[in-house]
Parts: sequence; structure tokens; C-alpha cells
Amino acid sequence: MTKGLPRRVRRGGALAAFGLLLALVAFWTWFALAEAIGREPGWWGHLLLPLAPLYALTVLAWFKPRLGGALLLGAGIAAAWFFASPGAWALLAGPAVVLGAAIALLGVSAPLRSNVS
Repeated sequence: MTKGLPRRVRRGGALAAFGLLLALVAFWTWFALAEAIGREPGWWGHLLLPLAPLYALTVLAWFKPRLGGALLLGAGIAAAWFFASPGAWALLAGPAVVLGAAIALLGVSAPLRSNVS
């Protein structure tokens, strides 16, 4: 869909989208760790349960951007439906929908490599 864009624009857009996705992952990792500190000894399940799918979608989006972006978009829509609050929409669903759509539409895998598909 974005094949008409110059290679440099697609690569830069993909790099920006992946940078924002990594910032989102870092934020939610920090949030889960901050939430888990001070809890009972069984906090690893509380930490890994929400983060494991986010890590998996990030890795998938890096190597298979169209599939990973589409799944990230779907996860954002599911989160918006499940967490029916404006705060969750702004912090959880919104970024996932926007970044998933951007990554899927740009379709550039591993934007730091020299070969842009």
C-alpha cells in the first residue's frame, strides 16, 4: 500500500514507529515492575502475564511487520473493548492501534538493516 513512498521515507517511518513501540514496551515494563514491587513473593505471574504478549508482538512486528502490525492493531482494539475507560484507551489501546496500523502499512521489516523490503 505504501510502495509508492520513497525508500527513505518508508524506512524512516518504520524506524520512528518501532522506536515508539519500544518506548511503549519500556513504559509498560516499568509500570508492571513498579506495580509488582512490594507484593507477595508470587509477583512474577502478575508481571509476565500482561508483558509476554506485548514482547511477542514487538518481536513479531520486527521480523514480520505486516502480520505483527495487524496483530498489534487487533490487540489494541481488543484492549479498547475490554477496558472500557478513557485512561486505558489513551495509554493502552490508542498507542497499540496507531503503531500497529503504521507498522502494518509501512511493512518494512527490521528498519536498521540496509536491505529494505
